[in-house]
Amino acid sequence: DEEGYTCCRDPTLADEDATLDRRIDHVFATDDVRPRGAERIGTERGDRVGGRWPSDHAGVAAELRLP
Repeated sequence: DEEGYTCCRDPTLADEDATLDRRIDHVFATDDVRPRGAERIGTERGDRVGGRWPSDHAGVAAELRLP
């Protein structure tokens, strides 16, 4: 759904209302590493720096349980 979209903003990073419309960024783990949760970062207007987005993709932060 829209909440999981991570890509792609305009390459200039200046479009204030940029819409993410694809999910192409993922976190991979092995069988013994378990995901506890994940969230997108860099998606709020307040995340912009100098009027530009930090990247053309949203970031993905994950919490993993290690063996």
